[in-house]
Amino acid sequence: MRLRGQNEITTVDLPEELEFRVLRRPGWVETALEIGSLIAICGIAWKWQNLWAWIAGGAGILALVASWLQGRETQLSVTKRELIATGNLGRLVRTKLTVDAADVKSLEYFAGDEGDLGGLFVIKGWTRICLLPGLSETEANRIVGAIIAKFPEIGGDSEPHSLLYGERSDPVTLGLSAKSHR
Repeated sequence: MRLRGQNEITTVDLPEELEFRVLRRPGWVETALEIGSLIAICGIAWKWQNLWAWIAGGAGILALVASWLQGRETQLSVTKRELIATGNLGRLVRTKLTVDAADVKSLEYFAGDEGDLGGLFVIKGWTRICLLPGLSETEANRIVGAIIAKFPEIGGDSEPHSLLYGERSDPVTLGLSAKSHR
């Protein structure tokens, strides 16, 4: 019995490319939550019987149907020039995402927040973009390790520099002590 879904990850190592295929297999808890959400959305829309309830219910149903139609597979192709994620990216309509390798500051696991799925994220400038949703921390770190081993110039910054402390991650000294005010 699977309480929590398990991912099947396939890695293909080509001469100039590294490819990862992630097939998410939900456990009975995830399946029950999806079906329960669908029933709750329909029930709320039926009970309230107003336009806004029907719009909210329709949007919720559309999101679930879009996820089902996109399938449970995501593919990440990595070359020294770009990273291309295709398949179910955990978004309503987007099924393909391309990031230039030169723009990648780091690759990391993120647990997700505000309804976002956790998974493997790329840090690009000031933004965090999900490439492979639904991964565990161990799975994401394993994929990051394989990418860095083959393409060390991509996301090789395992400790991104602090925005508060600068590139060396040391506290910034402003020199405003009492002795320096003379």
